[in-house]
Amino acid sequence: MTDILQPPDGDFEKNKRVFMDFFWSVFRRLPQKDVLTLTASSTTTVIQDKRVSTASHIFLQPLTANAGAVDYHIVCSREFFTITHPSTATTDRRFNYSIL
Repeated sequence: MTDILQPPDGDFEKNKRVFMDFFWSVFRRLPQKDVLTLTASSTTTVIQDKRVSTASHIFLQPLTANAGAVDYHIVCSREFFTITHPSTATTDRRFNYSIL
């Protein structure tokens, strides 16, 4: 009878490393949530994040009523993204953001 935990090729440590490399490569691509606040009295907010590339998509979820009322445009670059928005003195325009 073969041990169910023993891989067919018998090299458990090698297979464990291969699995963990695969797992972390997939996990890093899952959306992760962070919080941002739009810059008051400015028309742009720049968020630096090493996970961002020019092919990224940023999804914002408003956390405050003032954030829900904002019209914005997002441009992604390497390791940062820029949000263009109306300039107001409001300081509580907070969002959760996810990167895909």
